Amino acid sequence: MPQVTSTVPATAKTFQLPLIRTPRGAPLYAIITSPSFLGLDTHFWKGHTTPCEAPNCSACEHGLVATWHGYLSLWNPKNNHAAIFEFTAAGGIQLEDYARRIGTLRGAALLAQRIGKRANGRLDFQLSPASPSHGPIPEPPNLLSVLAAIWRLPLDAFTIPCGQALDTAQNAIDADILSLQRGTPSKESA
Repeated sequence: MPQVTSTVPATAKTFQLPLIRTPRGAPLYAIITSPSFLGLDTHFWKGHTTPCEAPNCSACEHGLVATWHGYLSLWNPKNNHAAIFEFTAAGGIQLEDYARRIGTLRGAALLAQRIGKRANGRLDFQLSPASPSHGPIPEPPNLLSVLAAIWRLPLDAFTIPCGQALDTAQNAIDADILSLQRGTPSKESA
C-alpha cells in the first residue's frame, strides 16, 4: 500500500543532477568537471534513454539496436549550474583526442553545437583550457552513482569489461587550470 509523507525521506537521492544534451539551434557552453567520461550502450525505449541490459534486455528483445552514449559532468560558471552531459560517439572521439593531448578533460571549456537544424543533428565540440577567471572548478560527482540514480538502477547493475579499469576515485582529481593552460602537468598528474 502506498505510504504518503509530507517530508523528503533521508534515503532520497538528492545528489541527482539533470541530464542534458546539446540543444538544437544554440550552442552549449560549460566547463568540464570530470577528468574523463563514462560510456555505455543505450536504447531510446519507452520515451527515454535507458542503458542496454543485455543479455536480458527488454529493448533488445523488441528489436531495438543499442547505441553508445557517453556521459561527463559539466559546470556553467555563468549561472553556477552543474549537470550530466550526454553525447554520442562522434563527440566522444573529439573528447578522447583532447584528453590524449592534455591529459584530462577536467578544466576544459566545452562549446557544443549541432551541425544543421535537426534536433538530433551531428555534434561538433570545440575544446580549450578554461579561463582562470572562472575561479575554482567544482568537484565532479561520482558519474556512475549519478547515472544509477537517474536510471533507478543499483550500482552493482553496471559491469566493467575485462581489461578496462574504472577508478571512481578519479573524481577527486583537482586539475590546476593554470598548469593546463601553460601545458605543464598538474601536481596530481605529475
